[in-house]
Amino acid sequence: MKKHLITFLTLLFVLPAVWASSFTYHITQEQTVSEIQSGLQAAINNNAQVTVVGSKTNADQTLALEIATGKKVVWQAVYQSGTPFSSTALIEIKGEGFFEVANGTLITANAHAIHAIGAATIIVSGSGKVETSGDGKNAISTEGNIEIKDNAQVLAANRYAIFPKIF
Repeated sequence: MKKHLITFLTLLFVLPAVWASSFTYHITQEQTVSEIQSGLQAAINNNAQVTVVGSKTNADQTLALEIATGKKVVWQAVYQSGTPFSSTALIEIKGEGFFEVANGTLITANAHAIHAIGAATIIVSGSGKVETSGDGKNAISTEGNIEIKDNAQVLAANRYAIFPKIF
């Protein structure tokens, strides 16, 4: 009986920690950028890895996220700015975590697609795509590391695809 009680207590405390380590966050066309930002930031704060799925094709403001060390966001969603959209970035990343566009899409005009402040690592992998057509804007602007893998695409019509570092 004692062995079963210890096993039960172990499962009671260990399983929630395992379940909380990974989470899938769904974005929808109907959500505002502010709603996505607050919900997604809460998911990032409470999980080691958050996978973002769904679609929003009329984002009208910057989606700002803080990704702490040891945290990872895997972007598998379609996310595109609406028109008119003129801002610093479609997505702004702060912190030292990981942001991976894995088979997802980020497309904007008149802004950086991803602007990372700090030492965040940006990864574009699989058939991921990060693109801007903005005059004087970069697809990815970062102070941290960048990895481009597989068949991923990073495109900028009128500026640098990646600025300032490539690793």
